[in-house]
Amino acid sequence: MAKALAGRTAELTSLSDDGFDEQDLAAMATTSNFNQTAYYFIAKLRLSYLAGDAVEACTWAERADALLPSFAGQPGQGELAVLRALARLATLPTEAAARTEALDGVRGGLGQLEAWAAGCAPNFEPKARLVRGELAAAEGDLAAADAAFVEAIASATAHGFTQWAALAAERRGQAIGRSDPSAARALFAEAAAHYRAWGATRKATELEGLAARDPAAV
Repeated sequence: MAKALAGRTAELTSLSDDGFDEQDLAAMATTSNFNQTAYYFIAKLRLSYLAGDAVEACTWAERADALLPSFAGQPGQGELAVLRALARLATLPTEAAARTEALDGVRGGLGQLEAWAAGCAPNFEPKARLVRGELAAAEGDLAAADAAFVEAIASATAHGFTQWAALAAERRGQAIGRSDPSAARALFAEAAAHYRAWGATRKATELEGLAARDPAAV
């Protein structure tokens, strides 16, 4: 996954490089090593979401969730909770009843993240704030969304979680892009700096490109 983020694989969603073929790694999905299989699914979930393919991300989230008993209580459960919520919010149905059901599911996941944050703020507060911001954006409350994204960036930065600061800055930029393109460009530059510090040079380059665009095109 680190190689994919750094641009050392064929594409962001690929784990194949010059020395290894992802097909060999994916073979674990046909074994009973459910713990490691789940972490493979979570890696694919993260990469799909960061690549902008939320539909594919939801597929990986469902596959990982089916194996939750094999990694419950481990770091992967927290990763799954936040990334699954973000992917769901990016693929909300347009039909009213289905949309309400999806939003209720995200709120349930957010409640779990906030409960974990109450017990371990450094690990879970940035994740919970990020999901809260994206949820508020989906509900059309852009002021609440922006406030939550600001809190997510600050919390992630304070606790040393560069990857979550990067994603929160990216999502904040996307949320305000239409109303304030110049501010969005500054946020994309901020996100790029966080991604580059994390080692995700492929994502950093992508965001630097957005930051350099004409404000009218953001």
